[in-house]
Amino acid sequence: MLKNNVFAIAFCLVLVGYQQNAMAQMYESEGRMICCGDSLLTGNAQAIRVNPAFLSQRGKKVSTFGFLQIGFNFHSNQLNFAEVLRFGFSDNVIPELERQDILDRGDDQTAYIWNANLDFTWLSYSVFDPKFGGLSISLRDRINQRSLIPNEFLGVLFFGTNSPAFEELTPDQRLSIGNGTQTQYTHLRELTLSYARSIVKQENFSIDLGATFSKIWGVGYFDSYIDNQRLRGGSSFSAFYDVDYSSVSSSLENISGGLLDTSGGGFLLDLGVDMKVKGLGRFSASILDIGSMNWNDNITVADADFETVLGGVGDGIIQNYSIIENLDRLYDASNHQPGPAFTSPFATKLRLNTLFYLGPSMNISTDFMIPLRSFDNELPMFYNPAFYSGYFNWSPLDGIVNLSAGVFYGAEVNFRIPVGVSIGLTESLFVSLAVNDINTIFLRGIDPFAGVSINFMNIKY
Repeated sequence: MLKNNVFAIAFCLVLVGYQQNAMAQMYESEGRMICCGDSLLTGNAQAIRVNPAFLSQRGKKVSTFGFLQIGFNFHSNQLNFAEVLRFGFSDNVIPELERQDILDRGDDQTAYIWNANLDFTWLSYSVFDPKFGGLSISLRDRINQRSLIPNEFLGVLFFGTNSPAFEELTPDQRLSIGNGTQTQYTHLRELTLSYARSIVKQENFSIDLGATFSKIWGVGYFDSYIDNQRLRGGSSFSAFYDVDYSSVSSSLENISGGLLDTSGGGFLLDLGVDMKVKGLGRFSASILDIGSMNWNDNITVADADFETVLGGVGDGIIQNYSIIENLDRLYDASNHQPGPAFTSPFATKLRLNTLFYLGPSMNISTDFMIPLRSFDNELPMFYNPAFYSGYFNWSPLDGIVNLSAGVFYGAEVNFRIPVGVSIGLTESLFVSLAVNDINTIFLRGIDPFAGVSINFMNIKY
């Protein structure tokens, strides 16, 4: 399996097309902040994922081409900044003192949280014409890894069933410490087609509608949860995870048999509406990730009593920083067996955005996300809890500079302070820097919340 997934560095660097008089605004997209001008909206794959109606934003004809656009983010309530970097970059063994330190930051009433996303957009192209509307197509891979582990069970995963803390528990306590555990890893490949246009267009008022249709290929999936002293779950991994990516020759030899292999398929639909009132602001809403995935190759399922799982823990499962290797050991301890195809739903969500003008260069904006799909134990794919945020945005120097700062509240990450700045280098290039949480950057303490987006090439013409 793939040895490393890199979820590190706490900043966001974005290269986007420049346009005079751009109005600053900040958005959250899959855990990362988008900053800071309206020019980020048209043709920018991340912004279209907030609301496909944003594709129909321009008053004149414009086209954009993007290539190799990377984004990733992470959050953990019991790791510090350096430890998160090591879980992203390193395969080394976690020192025993560090494992104990991580464990001591929680208690018997809390759960360890890890949530990370990787987005790699290979290609994106968009075109907007006032008569036709906006059209965009993109191809990307995205990965999500999420864990929720009660702290007592985390101690067993760190030190095994021979640890003094585990031996102090009664037999009944030992069988119940895993209840509530959730672990999921998802890797998908998406080909998306978006279209948006104005349905009402008057001098002082307009309404835009947009939709995105995505064909999804499953590359890898692992899910397990523990409830009522039983572990249940399933997995489906393509040959992509059998390639030795440390060897260039191996990667090239397996480009068709491994790199492009998939283990399932599905479809996604996003719908959005954007209403603009001249002199007042903008109001938009979208419903995202409507759909599900069918996993049908290399299927395994698990349904084991928790006592059996404890028997496979040995000296511990989380012994080094490699997320994939730790999942391998959890897979082995869960007694997975070949099984039938299964379906996994996506985490459908509602997005609400507003913007109110304070003048020709200043505005305030809000960005809310509310999950719509309920669940008991099995997580829907790419699930994130609700968040609510508000920003003050300023575009001095005729939009050449854009500044944003605000307050972000998430159900898991609590209150954060995102900030961002973008500067126009030429008439066709913006450089933008944003951080999910200024405290994460400067304090680097426990409970970091940070994100990165890098567009290596984005051309407007």
